[in-house]
Amino acid sequence: MRTRSWRAQAAAAAVAALLTAACGGAAGDAETPSASGRAPEEEPGRPGDPDSLETFKILHWNVQSGFGKAGWTGGDAGFTPGSNCKSNAWGDGRGPLAEALLATAGHDPSVVAVTLNEAWTCATPRRVRTLLGFAAVAPDTATGEVGGVGIVARHGLAGPPEVVALPRCSDDAEPRHVVRAPVFADAARRRVVQVFATHWTGCTAEAEATVRLMEPYASTPRILAGDLNVKDASAAPVARLAAARYADAWVVRHGAAGGPTATWNSRYGSPRGSLYKRIDYAFSSALAVRSVSRVNASGEPGEAKVADHAGLVVEYAHRDREGSDP
Repeated sequence: MRTRSWRAQAAAAAVAALLTAACGGAAGDAETPSASGRAPEEEPGRPGDPDSLETFKILHWNVQSGFGKAGWTGGDAGFTPGSNCKSNAWGDGRGPLAEALLATAGHDPSVVAVTLNEAWTCATPRRVRTLLGFAAVAPDTATGEVGGVGIVARHGLAGPPEVVALPRCSDDAEPRHVVRAPVFADAARRRVVQVFATHWTGCTAEAEATVRLMEPYASTPRILAGDLNVKDASAAPVARLAAARYADAWVVRHGAAGGPTATWNSRYGSPRGSLYKRIDYAFSSALAVRSVSRVNASGEPGEAKVADHAGLVVEYAHRDREGSDP
């Protein structure tokens, strides 16, 4: 029988492996020139010296409720995938998913917000807030989520959050929502970023409604993060965001190729079970994208994973302009 200390060591090793990408060590996550051969550009119309900018980060992650994703290669991952919150990847706040959240967001003071998808059951936003020691959660529900979508804010909120229901893509589509929260982006609570978290089914009607929701906040920096369920960045729903002048963080820093975020250990991918589609996005307006990396993007397919998606860690920069500060 394996001892608890051996299991803890296995869990720690798994966490170290999945965090490689977030630290810039995974292939394909280093900054590269765009397809045109030019260095990655900032959001259009935002020139400036990067050394003069204040930066902050957000983490977006579809955490699959903390269940973890089963593999087929055997071995002890330090958790048992499934709905038992005490033994799965969440592990009652002590499992490898919780460790990864702490390492990626809790222990990095530049991470000011975490947007969560599929945050039901075990890894709820309220539990993640407690784990990280952050100041606030949105929405203000018992679990801190609606439809699995929630926001956790390190320095608190500048006002009440908002939940807006999105149009359904079909009669049998599940309800989808956008959660908006005015997040303080610095410890002094001087700067505010409007953060919008969502989880789409993936149709144009959702995109249109989301763009309309963000329009009244054009005077402040805005970030939209979520699992959009659109694997072709040129498809109409994502193209609608680009047409509204929202910058796709991955494209800004890495170009259109690469960066898959889903789905570990499915029957797809090459080799089978690899991440094979980029469906998790971070869009922004009135901010410069400084860097983008992934968490839970390394390791071999077939190994148990702390979630079936990779997360995105995006670093943004403010630029001081006359009248631009919130």
